[in-house]
Amino acid sequence: MKLFFLQFSRSLSFKVPSPKTTILLVHNGQPKNLYYAKDFLSKQLIEYNKFPSFLAKFIIDKSINYNKTLSQCMEGYTESVEISNYLDKLSKGVENELTKVASYGSPYKVKYSFNFPISDIDYSIEKSLMNMISKDGTQRFVVLPLHPIYDTKTNEIFKKKIDNFMEKHTEILDNEYTNLKVAKNYPTSFDYSFINEWFNSNFITNYWYDRLEKICTNPEEAPDMIIFTIPYVNIPGTEKDRKEFDTIYKDICGDIIKKLGFPSPWRATFYDTWNNLISTNIFDRSNLISSIKEHQKKGKQSIVVVPLFDFIPSFDTVTLLPKIALEKNVKFLEPTNNIEFLSENLTKIIEKEMFN
Repeated sequence: MKLFFLQFSRSLSFKVPSPKTTILLVHNGQPKNLYYAKDFLSKQLIEYNKFPSFLAKFIIDKSINYNKTLSQCMEGYTESVEISNYLDKLSKGVENELTKVASYGSPYKVKYSFNFPISDIDYSIEKSLMNMISKDGTQRFVVLPLHPIYDTKTNEIFKKKIDNFMEKHTEILDNEYTNLKVAKNYPTSFDYSFINEWFNSNFITNYWYDRLEKICTNPEEAPDMIIFTIPYVNIPGTEKDRKEFDTIYKDICGDIIKKLGFPSPWRATFYDTWNNLISTNIFDRSNLISSIKEHQKKGKQSIVVVPLFDFIPSFDTVTLLPKIALEKNVKFLEPTNNIEFLSENLTKIIEKEMFN
């Protein structure tokens, strides 16, 4: 009976004109102006910190005008790449690349969603999922967060939202052997997978090795200190899990330095992102700003800051980190936002998941 139902559900899905494989790129979001920033930050307090809605809005309304970092991000927004336009191009790039290198999954449909609102347009995860099961259909569904680390405030949140949607709107067949989902009210069935993280992908190490080699081999640019930095993260699990992540992070940095063969000291640090309203990390020795100050006091005069995992344009890479670098008189190695480069490497991550 179960076999008949499985075949029947699949035959129904074929009647709906649909891509064979759907890829959903998920990003936390980046508001277009101060008005949407208020909504973004209020919803963040509600979702992350479990504040009541009225209290979250009150706090943001009272504090946002005093947040200099946020004001500078909004002022510099026209200089950055508008996030939805950028992801339009990236989605198309990944779709074309998948069609070229993994034709067995064609036709592909690559789309994107934001966790928080960035404008009046609804880019929500829930809307993308509902459109997929009720209109577009698919046979294979893969979710790739555009944040490379499985963090409690990004990828874990995305996964929980998708899991909640799936629990409400789909049923699972043969959970022991597959992850086949059958929509409850629509003729769609599909295999679903979620890529938890990709921060240890080889392309990251290779990319920063190439960038650093160019300046390290130039006597006029060669640094006397290399500081790697990533956003402060909230790794789910135990203290052991968090220490294990720190070790892997430092190992990635160490691998780049070892490959360079350049006699420069280095540090692995963290920074507060643009949407971190209150920093409690200013006295942390692993804090980016604290580390810069410490090594400048020790006589380091040519410090290079490397944003190890920042490949999607953001307020952090366009405004926050360049501002820190300017104020502290250090060099910020701006990451690429090249669509072709990211499309190729994100496709490799997706293709690997599809083979599993």
